[in-house]
Amino acid sequence: MSMTAYPSVLSSFLKGTLDTLGVAYSVAVVSDYAYVADANYGLQIIDITDPSTPFLKGSLDTTGLAYDVAVVGNYAYIADTTSGLQIIDITNPAAPSLKGTFDTIFALNVAVGGNYAYVVDITSGLQIIDITNPSAPFLKGTLNTGPALGVTVTGDYAYVAGNGLEIIDITNPAAPSLTARFDTPGNAYGVAVAGNYAYVADYGSGLQIIDITNPSAPSLKGTLDTTGNAYSVAVAGNYAYVADTTSGLQIIDITDPAAPFLKNTFDTPGAALGVAVVGKYVYIADENSGLQIIENNTVPTSADKAITINSDSLYIFQPNDFAFSDPDSGDSLQAVQVITLPELGFFLDSNDNSTVDAGEAISLGQIIPLDKLSQLKLKTDITATGNNFASFQFKVSDGKDYSTSPNNFTINVATQTNLSFKLVNRSSSMVYELGAFTVDDAEGKIGDIAPGATGYTEAALKRAKVVFSSIANIPNGFNTDLATLQEFNYGKNIRFFLVRNSSIDGVLAGQTSSSDVILSSAANLEVEPSKNEVFSLNFQDLVVEIQATDQELPLGIGLQGQQQGELIDLRNVTQQVKAEFVVNREAVFDNFVGFYRVTDENGGIDINGDRTADILVGQAGYTEAAVRGRVADIDLTVNNQGTAAYTSTFEPDSLFAPFIIVDGSPDALLDSNPNNDPAVYFPFLGANTDKTDHIRLLGNNTFGFEDLLNGGDRDYNDVIVRVNLSIA
Repeated sequence: MSMTAYPSVLSSFLKGTLDTLGVAYSVAVVSDYAYVADANYGLQIIDITDPSTPFLKGSLDTTGLAYDVAVVGNYAYIADTTSGLQIIDITNPAAPSLKGTFDTIFALNVAVGGNYAYVVDITSGLQIIDITNPSAPFLKGTLNTGPALGVTVTGDYAYVAGNGLEIIDITNPAAPSLTARFDTPGNAYGVAVAGNYAYVADYGSGLQIIDITNPSAPSLKGTLDTTGNAYSVAVAGNYAYVADTTSGLQIIDITDPAAPFLKNTFDTPGAALGVAVVGKYVYIADENSGLQIIENNTVPTSADKAITINSDSLYIFQPNDFAFSDPDSGDSLQAVQVITLPELGFFLDSNDNSTVDAGEAISLGQIIPLDKLSQLKLKTDITATGNNFASFQFKVSDGKDYSTSPNNFTINVATQTNLSFKLVNRSSSMVYELGAFTVDDAEGKIGDIAPGATGYTEAALKRAKVVFSSIANIPNGFNTDLATLQEFNYGKNIRFFLVRNSSIDGVLAGQTSSSDVILSSAANLEVEPSKNEVFSLNFQDLVVEIQATDQELPLGIGLQGQQQGELIDLRNVTQQVKAEFVVNREAVFDNFVGFYRVTDENGGIDINGDRTADILVGQAGYTEAAVRGRVADIDLTVNNQGTAAYTSTFEPDSLFAPFIIVDGSPDALLDSNPNNDPAVYFPFLGANTDKTDHIRLLGNNTFGFEDLLNGGDRDYNDVIVRVNLSIA
């Protein structure tokens, strides 16, 4: 038997059982069948397709007492005591038939290799039988080893258990010869070979591990005395499985053959005499209790987890919050057990009303099945703050076992504050984008990069968020009274910047030089406190009022401020959303603005409805897919210097991107004439033919569009769309 990789065995339990008619001495497993040598009832063939419900497929009553079985190809080879070797055709498992026989004196065990069956006979030792023609087997060679009880064959050697361990050279099957003998302390009943070691089931002396690196000089490597009488042994991976008679199955860790140790046991109802291991199942020939099928289960493991949430918020746990690792094929997370409790706010929201009701508090040791995990919630109040605000320990289950050691789940609360930004004055006609970025200390460092050092501007933009864009040439009727809300972690150091006549997207895309980025400094920034904790930010040509507020953030702005984030994010909304649009224009072109659904912030489009991107930004067909899949009834147009209002709805749990069709309509783009296709621009620069930024964030849910190729005059007032969102 060769050593094959097998995961750590920490748990075993009964999977299925079938009571054979006789005394089950040995078992071999091939494919969907277990073959049991059942003493006076011969060969029993058991269907194990479903190990939990094995059933008898076929049987053949041999003429002697079936003690051992080996299966190769279409034949089962039975060591049938007084009837010697019985060769049974199992081509049809439901109707096995006798193919051939060879009479030895008292055959107890059999192994098959190549064209030979190696039978050990309690009185005449090793018998090598030629089975080239299964219907006419004949004796090829023999060696009187003394009492012989078990045999296995590997390479050029047969290993015989009985008179200790005898290693027999079978290079010439007609004249086998003794290479070496190792005297075990007990009575050797069974043997398995894996790698450089022979594992001997030594009855009252348990498991003996013998180093056979040099077959002519075997030596003891390790030993473990089992609680019963070791009758037979199988090896898989790092474990030896010992059929230990009245002590059932003993699973022994042999990772270090010099120091084997008991890993697990399973007490079978009868006396365990034969054992076979295939995959995660162990098959026991259990004497009067027939076939016992035991499942080896690798206990799953998990990992510590830490999350950061806001104060006065509700966190809904998901299965991926609880890391699950299990090498057993098909095993997955089935439940979580709470080992210790956080001090407050932890509950199982059985009615999904986001409120802790009577009977919903989590109890110590409570098991939460997979289908209830989304009801596991943690609620914080306005006073919650700080790292390690709450923690608990948990274990994960694969449906059979829980992880051995608990893992820690830590909840940190980052107190956040909403800041309101309002442009109150500008003193030039230049278009600016105002942004903010966090720094790591009062000096303004970003990591190890100090202000003014090489790479500082790039590092700042990568962690920046857009606050708003100022425009100079205001369309008639456009309400400039915009207060933009943005969320910042409390206690963070914030600095500001302006992008002159361009945007962060343009700089990061290489369309605009970083020299057009003006970072705040003592020379260009003055922050003045005023009444009601309002600060006046005087930055270059802009005057901006900043005030902390408890006003809730508007719907849909979750991604706004991020790179290419001019999107409406409704992914955490569960109801339809009413959308009220106000549209203004300062442009010669009669432009069209619409919205289309994207799969994520990268802009992919789902064509077949499986919520997975089928067309990515920059791929052929992207423009047509976006326009064809636009949200119905959101067709936004307006006369030059006019104002128009529209009302429609957005679907929940979705992400929407705007687009502009320049001086055209969807029909012109989707007809069969490519010569009249108008230009179409998106928030994603990779989707634009000129790779230029055509859509700017003027404020929360307020988008400014530039309709000219390569950014034109970059005034972003050609169309302005302001959206007010509310739950429908």
